[in-house]
Amino acid sequence: MRPVTTAALGICVLFLSAAPTIHAESDAWLPASLATWVDGMELFHSGRPDEGLEWILERRRERPEDPCGYFFEATAYADYDVGDLSRDERAERNRDLIEKGLKMLERPGDDAAARYCRAALYGRRSRERLERNSYLAGAYDAKRMRKQMRALIADHPEFSDCRFWLGAYDYYADVIPTYIKFFRTLLFLPKGDRERGIEQLEEASRHGVLERYNAHWTLHDAYGIEKRTSDQREVLERFRVAFPDDVSVVMQLAWDLFGERPPARERAVALHREAMEHLEGAQGSHVPRLVFRLSHSLGRLHLRDVEPQAAVDVLTTAIESARGRERDELAVAGTLARALIQTGDHAAATALFESLSQRYPDADDLSDVRQRVREFDDRTSRLDADMLPALRLVRDLKTEEAEQAFRELLERHPADPYIYFRWAEMYFTENRYVAAESLYRKIVDAGPAKPDFLMPGATLRLGQVYDVTDRRREAKSSYRRVREIAGDYDGIVRAAGFFLDNAYSKPN
Repeated sequence: MRPVTTAALGICVLFLSAAPTIHAESDAWLPASLATWVDGMELFHSGRPDEGLEWILERRRERPEDPCGYFFEATAYADYDVGDLSRDERAERNRDLIEKGLKMLERPGDDAAARYCRAALYGRRSRERLERNSYLAGAYDAKRMRKQMRALIADHPEFSDCRFWLGAYDYYADVIPTYIKFFRTLLFLPKGDRERGIEQLEEASRHGVLERYNAHWTLHDAYGIEKRTSDQREVLERFRVAFPDDVSVVMQLAWDLFGERPPARERAVALHREAMEHLEGAQGSHVPRLVFRLSHSLGRLHLRDVEPQAAVDVLTTAIESARGRERDELAVAGTLARALIQTGDHAAATALFESLSQRYPDADDLSDVRQRVREFDDRTSRLDADMLPALRLVRDLKTEEAEQAFRELLERHPADPYIYFRWAEMYFTENRYVAAESLYRKIVDAGPAKPDFLMPGATLRLGQVYDVTDRRREAKSSYRRVREIAGDYDGIVRAAGFFLDNAYSKPN
């Protein structure tokens, strides 16, 4: 699960996922008709979304009169990559199910299961509308969801799953006050309370059934926003125990560990390896897909850890195992191409791109591999490999040794802009802006052609340096220049546009 988009931070519903199995330690109450759906939803959390969808569809055929079927089927299409449908087709199916479910549940009634599903469908429709930038309608639905969940838990205080919805609403309504105040002015939306929100999410994560899974993810995000690192880690550790077959949790924990300072790199790698070993004895058509996901994640981690050969080894096996599955092959190909380039083998990266373009000539996802290959050439790829020892010293926070390594590189490659860039990035990360500015200026003055990202990247960094050293006019000039020269680097273009409107500030 990833951080919610700015447009929807005030509404809890963008953190929906799927429902977990009932755990023996949970003392929460759940209506019997809802409990009958839980075993099928467990399939999604063991990496078997297609089997989960088939289970739900069969259940719906057996019990067409159950209005909650619309909610669970909508969950499958909205939150999981099921079947052969495209993202747009799944989104359309989700919208249709929500509307049909709400129509079937339009009479209030006294049944707790129906009340829950109606409120949850309003939550899902709020999410869907917000994703389409239909903010006012989405906010109305969020308000309905909150009102109905509050009434339901008032009648059934032990129905802990309701607290996921209420807690997430309370938390995000308080975190993004400007956004919520806008809606509050127009729609009289209730004010949030972040502490109360976290308390309710904690209860849902420990005692809920349907939303126990979702509550863990939302707490992880909330604790990250609050910079409560130890709580964030604790949530993931117990999440992993509660849902041992969900590789998403393993990967998230590993990446959180890798993001620490200093990074817990060895354990991050070990978590991937342990999960892959656990799957070696597993049976089922879903197993290769889970191994592929873990391998892709591990390859990306190795690349971030400045170990490109280890990344090549893992990703080569992964892409071979995915041969013929266009989406999977292309998903891993960009990372593999970058890893090959960093080992100095630009020719192999080019060959990979050419092979994929022949087999999938019309694939939109091929653009990432194309960009990776074209932004480098043989010389800069070999230079990338030459810089690995220096970059590992940077990784290990050995600044003085890294400085010496960069100097020695410049003796072999005089005044090379790419070396200046990697060296400047070290200084920038350390908030040594005067030293970084000098090197970024050398790059901009040289106007290098390769790698393609050097000029826009260095110009963007100069703008950020100007901002933190109180030279706003010069910073804006740099950001405007970035937008002129960044070409296909959409991320750099967006960053420049953002900093034109919001001055860059030094990280805490």
